[in-house]
Amino acid sequence: MRIRLDQALEDYYAWYKADFKSPGTLASKKSMLRRLLVSAGKSIYVDELGDEQINNYIELMSQTRDPGSMGQVSVALKGFCDWADERHYFGKKHNPMKRRKTPSQGRKRHRFLAAQDYPRLLQAAQHPRDRAVYALGWNLMLRASEMTPIRVGEYDRKRSRMIIHVLKKRERHDDEMIVGPELGEELDAWLRFYTNHLQARGHRLEPGMHLVPAKVRPTTWVREGGRFATKVVTDDDRLRPEAPISELEKLIRRGLLAIGWPELDPITGKKIRIGEHDLRRSGARALYEDLIRRGIPNAIQIVQAQLHHETEKQTRGYIEIDVDKEYRDQVLSEYRMYDEPSVNVTDLGEARALRESQGSSV
Repeated sequence: MRIRLDQALEDYYAWYKADFKSPGTLASKKSMLRRLLVSAGKSIYVDELGDEQINNYIELMSQTRDPGSMGQVSVALKGFCDWADERHYFGKKHNPMKRRKTPSQGRKRHRFLAAQDYPRLLQAAQHPRDRAVYALGWNLMLRASEMTPIRVGEYDRKRSRMIIHVLKKRERHDDEMIVGPELGEELDAWLRFYTNHLQARGHRLEPGMHLVPAKVRPTTWVREGGRFATKVVTDDDRLRPEAPISELEKLIRRGLLAIGWPELDPITGKKIRIGEHDLRRSGARALYEDLIRRGIPNAIQIVQAQLHHETEKQTRGYIEIDVDKEYRDQVLSEYRMYDEPSVNVTDLGEARALRESQGSSV
C-alpha cells in the first residue's frame, strides 16, 4: 500500500496519541518530524524515502540543533520509520533507519543558577505571579506539568503542605510536599496580592482557582469596520484564575536572561534553550550542596525524592554530580594506609645488605 508522507505522519501522530503517550513527547516528535516534510517534500510517498532523503533531513536538523540533541532527532525518525515498516508502507524497499545507529549524544553540561543568585531572580520578576512561579520552581523543583495544575485549595497554609500531581509512566500520583518557610513567605505574599486583586474586581479567591493563573493578554484585536482588525497594546493586567498559566518556559527564560544568563552558546553561536528545567535542576543542585555542607546523610536520596526520580542514577545525571567520586576524594584526601609513614618503605641499602647476608645478590 502506497501512502503519502504527510498523510502517514498524521496517522502516526494519531496512533501515538491513542497509545496514551505523553502529550509533551508527542509535541516534541511533531516539532522534529515536520521538518522531514520540508527536506523531503509533502508530495513524496513513504516508499520513496531513502538514504538521500534521510541524510538531507539530518543535515537540515543539524543546522538549528546542537550536536547533543541530534540523538533525539534520530530516535524520533526511527520511531516513525519502524511504525511505517510494520504497516508495509515501504513496500519492497528496506526501512532506511533500520541499520542506522543512533549518534552518541555525549554528556551535555548545563548551567546552574547559584544559590546566591536566586534572590536576584526573584527581584527580576515583572509581576508578583511571576515571582511566585520562580519560588515554586526553585524550592519544590517542579516540572511545568506539575506546576500549572495546582489549585489554591491544594496549598495547606496551616500544615505547610502542598499537593502536587506527578505524572509518571502514564499514571498520575499525588505527592503531599513540604512547603518550607522561605517558600511559605513567598506564597503568603503572593496570595495576599491575589486576594486583593480579585476583591478590587468584585470577586473572591476560591479553592478551585489556579494557584498561578493566566493573565489577560497585553494585546487585542480591534475591528474598525470591514474585515481587517488592528492590533492594540493594552495595559490590562487582570488575572484569569479560571485558566492555568501559559508559556511558563518563556516566563522563566525572561527572568534568567534578566539576571545575565547567556542567550547564545559560546561555541556554536546558537540560541540556548532556557526554561523550567534550568530552574528545577538548579534548585536541586543547590539543595544537594547545602545538605552536604550541613553534613546531613542520604543527601542524594533526599534530592531524588524531591525530583520524583525513579533511580539515584537519574538524579546524579540530572544535577551532574558523581557521589562516588566525591566520597572517594573526601576519604583519600588525608588517608594513610599505615600508622607510621615509613612502615612500608625499606631503605635500599638495608635491602641490599639483607639479601647479601642471605647469600643473594641484588
